[in-house]
Amino acid sequence: MPEYALSSGHRYALNAVNKDGDMTSPVSQNCYFWIDKDSPVAAAPAPTDFDAMSGNTLAVNQTGHVSLSATDVIPNNARASGIAYFTYSNASAADLDGGGGTHVSATIASGTATATVAVTPTQWGVHDLYVAAVDVAGNESSVQTLQYYVPGSSSSAVHPGDIDGDGHPDVLAARNDGTSGPAPLALYSTAPTGAYPTADTVAAAAADSPNGTTWASNILLAHRSSSVQSTSGNAVDDLFAANPAAGALKYYINKIRSKSPGGTYFTSPAASGNSTLGVVRGRCQPGASTSVR
Repeated sequence: MPEYALSSGHRYALNAVNKDGDMTSPVSQNCYFWIDKDSPVAAAPAPTDFDAMSGNTLAVNQTGHVSLSATDVIPNNARASGIAYFTYSNASAADLDGGGGTHVSATIASGTATATVAVTPTQWGVHDLYVAAVDVAGNESSVQTLQYYVPGSSSSAVHPGDIDGDGHPDVLAARNDGTSGPAPLALYSTAPTGAYPTADTVAAAAADSPNGTTWASNILLAHRSSSVQSTSGNAVDDLFAANPAAGALKYYINKIRSKSPGGTYFTSPAASGNSTLGVVRGRCQPGASTSVR
């Protein structure tokens, strides 16, 4: 039976019979099941003990709580399967796809599902909490987002040159491992004792270079922070990479706060949204005025 012939919110019975060409078996007992094709409706997450953008905001390493709520769509003269749980992520809305994210059980009262989650920001700046509700049938609501701001502390130290968040300056360079393949960008993390940088890890894939192929093809690098703040607010260096052959300069945001374990620090827009920005520079033409933005 095609799916479109089954109506959401209704119960159906399935039975079976066996025929061998000569005889027919008795009809089996009915197996009953419900159909739910409707996604839940999730409300916007609401802080319960802090203000999102101003006033009583959270501080770095301070825990706050966020209230979640959702309702399941009930068709006319039918029933819904009910909210099973909420799922959330502090990194990306894509983490919630296919049942991903962190799950928290829902409490149902008067047809409304609720839950509370805790957030503990470890860096200053703007943070996002992505939330969705999932019903018993596996339907997921649209993603709701809470954006909240954590102010920086004048007493918190920022370490220029630091890529990996250990408080020590690091080195970025195209990896030269003796192979002829495309070179990734390597991170050489400086040991706290002042020794030479340790063995390298991949900071950015070869395909994420400004030319889309390799970091070893005349790519100029600079990474910076300052004694006041880092460019992206993560208290670590972001990356500027120039491709002189194409006259292009790109700014890569350090993804230290949202990258997965073993993931790279710098990625292309296709891989992680707005993590790379093209820096537009006007060309100088003698005798003509040039605008720069």
